[in-house]
Amino acid sequence: ICTRRTIKQTRNSAEISMTCNKQELGIYTGIIHIRALSATHIVDTVDMTNAEGVKVHGVRDSRWMGATCTQAKQ
Repeated sequence: ICTRRTIKQTRNSAEISMTCNKQELGIYTGIIHIRALSATHIVDTVDMTNAEGVKVHGVRDSRWMGATCTQAKQ
């Protein structure tokens, strides 16, 4: 279970604090930064730390591909 709180928000970005309590992983806390570079391009980063000090860093670069999904060509 995760709880989120918006720290800062503009029309094209957001900063969100997050705390997750997973039975198998323990409690993680961290920050998510989301930026809309355009109407079709979003970049976000996630930095989380658990109670033992283990850190996780993730970056995602997302782009709108289209309204329908098609099967990949083989």
